[in-house]
Amino acid sequence: GIRYLLGHKMLTRIIIFYAILTFGAAGQMTLPDLRVARMFDETWRLSMLGVAFGVGMAIGGLIVAAKALFKSAVTSCTVACIVLGVCTLASGLSSNYWVIVAAMAISGLSTAFFNAPAISLIQEKTDNAQLGRVMSVFSMVAGIAVPLATMLLGFASDIVASSTTLICCGIFTLIA
Repeated sequence: GIRYLLGHKMLTRIIIFYAILTFGAAGQMTLPDLRVARMFDETWRLSMLGVAFGVGMAIGGLIVAAKALFKSAVTSCTVACIVLGVCTLASGLSSNYWVIVAAMAISGLSTAFFNAPAISLIQEKTDNAQLGRVMSVFSMVAGIAVPLATMLLGFASDIVASSTTLICCGIFTLIA
């Protein structure tokens, strides 16, 4: 799978971009919980963040399944990346709980507009005989990027404020 990817620049770029975005998105998936836990003393607020993200993902998935809003997979991935970066910045810049909840819901929604087109693009550009291997590498990248990012961002949030770490993740996602 890796040898096949190295021989196909387009697929390699998609996988690398996915790894970078997943690393940046891990901040938005995990750090708002840490931030809210430090700002408020009520556990229901943490549950609400997870529910908001999950509901956003479900709605996004239903929208993508019903009808993709963009004709181009690249456009969909780009818009999703920008939306995720802005939501991550909002989570880092705002101390208003409901703004953070809204940012989590919109972030969840935007993940569907990145994941589905990225996977479709990989499937379109990969020979059928290599598809299982390439998708295994894709899954491996996602499986490594999130825990690695969570660990590193957790350490960073112990050194600097979690809001600062979120702002950096948002900028990183927008630059990607």
